[in-house]
Amino acid sequence: MLSIEVRMGGGMSSLLRHERSQVRQLRECAPQAVLHEALIISASMRRLYDVVARAACAPLPVLVVGETGAGKELIARAVHEHSSRHAAPFKTLNCATIPANLIESVLFGHERGSFTGADRQTLGVFEQAQGGTIFLDEVGELSPQAQAALLRVLELRRVVRVGGTREIELDVRVVAATHRDLAAMVRAGTFREDLMFRLDALSLSVPPLRERREEILPLAELFLARSRARWSPPARRFSTEAQEALVSYTWPGNVRQLKNAVERAAVVCAAEVIDVQDLPRQLWPGCGASTGHSESEPRVEGSRSLPERVRAFEIALIREALTTARGNQAHAARLLGVPRRTLAHKVHAYDLIRELNAG
Repeated sequence: MLSIEVRMGGGMSSLLRHERSQVRQLRECAPQAVLHEALIISASMRRLYDVVARAACAPLPVLVVGETGAGKELIARAVHEHSSRHAAPFKTLNCATIPANLIESVLFGHERGSFTGADRQTLGVFEQAQGGTIFLDEVGELSPQAQAALLRVLELRRVVRVGGTREIELDVRVVAATHRDLAAMVRAGTFREDLMFRLDALSLSVPPLRERREEILPLAELFLARSRARWSPPARRFSTEAQEALVSYTWPGNVRQLKNAVERAAVVCAAEVIDVQDLPRQLWPGCGASTGHSESEPRVEGSRSLPERVRAFEIALIREALTTARGNQAHAARLLGVPRRTLAHKVHAYDLIRELNAG
């Protein structure tokens, strides 16, 4: 098993100076580099991506482990892009969202008429990834039935569509990811040991964001730039105090939590400079006890009206939920705690359907 460790040293002031230098370099990059999905700045991530480049050349299954929101899918995509399969499909499947009664159909596909509602032939995700890579996210959430079905595919490298009889040969590389301890799950009897061994031919560990603080401000700048491109908020940069708060926080939700915090700040801030009070309350020094503001009390200076700011905030939340749900509106509605019909109405009202179709 390969693992990547990181050691941080130095005071906060020197770290901030280093990060500000990184941000300046980021701003001077070409636009395509600034908007690249991954920023590889810390020594630990550079070492990890070096291993990814070497591992991509081997046909072994890869298991990416790390905390929720740390960037495991980016590693999976990097494995695909560095491999000889880069021109073939890269398909993702969130194992936590597979309905129990659709497991075999989702994995293997089905023939027309194989069950009620099967009005056409549909390829399973493995067939869709033929010649390329399939990314099985949250593999630790698979039900026992789904684990058995997945093991069968990995062992036989063939599938038979539901309702069909013809065996279809597969040429697919499998990259799985989990934030769970699969070995502990095996001991507890909730995960198959034979499946774990099949998936864990090569393990890559993604360090949490708190162990690669050099990337916090560059990532924050990147997320702010994306927010500006999407809905043109007035915010342009972070104050020194806000930068210190961002770097000091431990980010238990990792990069995903940082992205949400920056997008929230871009919405609630009505000035050009995002201050610490625009960040979520848990980032405030002393948890915001001396500020006199709560997390839901953004500053009110500026020209944008409250309805405009609420609308922008709601759009950001819907986009985030749809991204997390990989475009599945039913799942996104559950994440948001609203009826499926309500979400569909808002997707239409905010003209997000084109983004959804493009994704």
